[in-house]
Amino acid sequence: MSIPVSAITNYADLQQKLALVSSRNTLSSATDAATKQYRFQLQKTVGLTVNGLSTNNGEVLIEKISRTKNLLKGKTLTVMGKQVSTTKHSGAALYCSNLLAMKLVVS
Repeated sequence: MSIPVSAITNYADLQQKLALVSSRNTLSSATDAATKQYRFQLQKTVGLTVNGLSTNNGEVLIEKISRTKNLLKGKTLTVMGKQVSTTKHSGAALYCSNLLAMKLVVS
């Protein structure tokens, strides 16, 4: 089985774009405690959403997708008793989008 050259080219292009986006997002590389805690809250929010996806129950699936959409739009969500929003940092929505995409590909 051989992989088409176009697929390899597309893959390399996507890897370069991911590296560029990741390098521009200061949230990913922040080292101060408050930003690390905020990043962890965003990771939990996205992780709980992806881990909770189930094709067995359409209602739950729609609710999870709606919550994710609201998070990416900057609305405040309550996750495990804490308020989480992507409006606290300029790179938060991009960080969540990338994290969501990576988790969906893996699962």
